[in-house]
Amino acid sequence: MGKGKFRRSRRGVIAGAGVMATATLLVLTACGSSTSSNGGSSTAAATVPAASAPASDAAVNDYQQVSEFLLSDTGSYESPPTTAPAPQPGKKMWLISCGQAYTSCSIPIGEAETAAKSIGWDTKIFDDQGDPTTAITGIRQAIADKADSIFLYYIDCSYVAKGLEEARAAGVKVAAAESVDCGEADPNAANLFDYVVTYSGGLSGPVEGGQASYLETISAWGEAQGDLAVTKVDGKANALVFTDNYGIGGKQAAEGMNKALSSCDGCSSQVIEFPYEALANGELTSIVKQALLKNPEVNVVAAAYDAIAVYGLAQAAADAKRDIVVIGGEGSSAGMDLVRAGQITLGAGLPLGWEGYAAVDALNRLLQGQEPVPTGMGLQLFDKDHNVPATGAYAAPFDYAAIYAKAWGATS
Repeated sequence: MGKGKFRRSRRGVIAGAGVMATATLLVLTACGSSTSSNGGSSTAAATVPAASAPASDAAVNDYQQVSEFLLSDTGSYESPPTTAPAPQPGKKMWLISCGQAYTSCSIPIGEAETAAKSIGWDTKIFDDQGDPTTAITGIRQAIADKADSIFLYYIDCSYVAKGLEEARAAGVKVAAAESVDCGEADPNAANLFDYVVTYSGGLSGPVEGGQASYLETISAWGEAQGDLAVTKVDGKANALVFTDNYGIGGKQAAEGMNKALSSCDGCSSQVIEFPYEALANGELTSIVKQALLKNPEVNVVAAAYDAIAVYGLAQAAADAKRDIVVIGGEGSSAGMDLVRAGQITLGAGLPLGWEGYAAVDALNRLLQGQEPVPTGMGLQLFDKDHNVPATGAYAAPFDYAAIYAKAWGATS
């Protein structure tokens, strides 16, 4: 880690807002034009302004303070709830996946199914196969099947609003994770989810009230990774941040990274959007390579979520044969393999399975007339020297499955 101190030209360390990813997920969508972070059009190989002189070593280094705190053994995580109303067995739950072919969707859906079965609920999975416009069919099938509850993962309200209205009319409780409610995306619209998984930890400690929203969290999640990257390059960041043109969450994560990477004295950064299908068709690597050729001074490249790093960005950075810090995302098994191999420099962990358990806990409470409680999920950074297991994916600092099982009186 860099040892210099860098002036942050924005406000100091914030205490509110939590993590996230997902912004992680692979969901097929239509192609769109690339845009820069300032709202203007750009190509994938847009030129980043050269960084100005490095920041003064005498400046207060809140970047490094944030990074050191979030690299600790627990970061800003807290325990999941340790008590819960006794679950009522025999309930029927439908799980609507953003694409079971993608681990970023199948892991939280699978863990939610495991959690639901452990408390005696019947489950069915509807796979939208990467097309969120089909998820409304799953909601309607769940209603017809007389489901008690529905869980959606990485499917924004706007894609399924009519179905959510029908579920509410039928008395079906609906929870979601890494999804944006209709009222969040459009202030003139009503929120239609009964619950969206919340997060408890921010950049400098627990969030007041313990329940930050997904959009707050994903922004802070991206910002934390940008903070650590700035310390890795001694306050002289010249960065490109890559995100797709599909999800609100991915764009929010990218803006959080861009905020940290561009707001210190001596730093510059730009967000580049690419067509979502470039992840699947292999074009992302060439998009990143073109951008690096056009910007020989770039020393940081960032993925708005793990799959971007895994499916092209990390390889393009390695092929550039120069010293580049690679921000990798939430720490899937494949992503952590690249950290262990030295192709990803850092990221911020996200326990996807915890989100699934949190949704089941919330639905259990909602079905019994109680309000959901804080989940305990916070922020924790990783790099090759911190919070990287010997094998496998990022592991949260709490055994959430065992803690939830004990609270429910179930077997994890």
